[in-house]
Amino acid sequence: MTIVTLQRAVWLALVLGTGGCASLAGDPQSADLGLVHDAMRQVQTSYVVPVEPDKMVSGALKGMLSKLDPHSDYMTESEYRELMATTSGQFGGIGIEVSVEEGVPQVVSAIEGTPAAAAGIEPGDRIVKADGQVIVGLDIGEVVRRLRGPPGSRVVLTIARTNRPQFDVPITRAIIRVESVKSALKPGRIGYVRISTFDETTPSEVRRAITRLRHQAGGGFSGFVLDLRNDAGGLLDAAIDVASEFLDSGTVVTTRGRDA
Repeated sequence: MTIVTLQRAVWLALVLGTGGCASLAGDPQSADLGLVHDAMRQVQTSYVVPVEPDKMVSGALKGMLSKLDPHSDYMTESEYRELMATTSGQFGGIGIEVSVEEGVPQVVSAIEGTPAAAAGIEPGDRIVKADGQVIVGLDIGEVVRRLRGPPGSRVVLTIARTNRPQFDVPITRAIIRVESVKSALKPGRIGYVRISTFDETTPSEVRRAITRLRHQAGGGFSGFVLDLRNDAGGLLDAAIDVASEFLDSGTVVTTRGRDA
């Protein structure tokens, strides 16, 4: 589960150009940075096709941070905007839950009332292409980025469904509002709340769910289940707010850095 603290966004800028390495002459890491610069220059001059410098910089930064831990990442501006949209509880998309099984994007469900549901997308459908581009083999983050987009824009999915040839489905994107909390009153007055992700609306959704379940139970529970299985992570502040609903006092979470 990845928790993101949006208040601490770090933007990295790398300026490369003529004489760029000379300015680092007094830096003990200048040799390493010079190696990176030389590698980029070699790619620009010798690779079989032209490569945009910003793509090389982004790839280098992503590779560097991927060596730290599973929760450290470098985001481009567009990726950061997408993260902000996702954690707000709504975004432009088609309205499906998707997983990647053996490299193939597969529909888990089409959310009721969304463009995907209206277009007839079914659980188990395998998404082979988006707008004619093969998306098999991409990671889940890249698959999601290909499916999302501004409301009103169109994406054409190439679907593989059991017992029929591949076919195309055009879908017009819309605002998708995500319910991160599902709840039910189980037999024996057991309250059940499942959280799929922690976004800006999750704490208020949890409070409403508890109030509704308590009313259904006649004022109290004999037990309560908070289900976080396969939770996708999200906002640290939202997770703290939810935890505070169940804890009377004490420290909920601590963060530690190199010096503290």
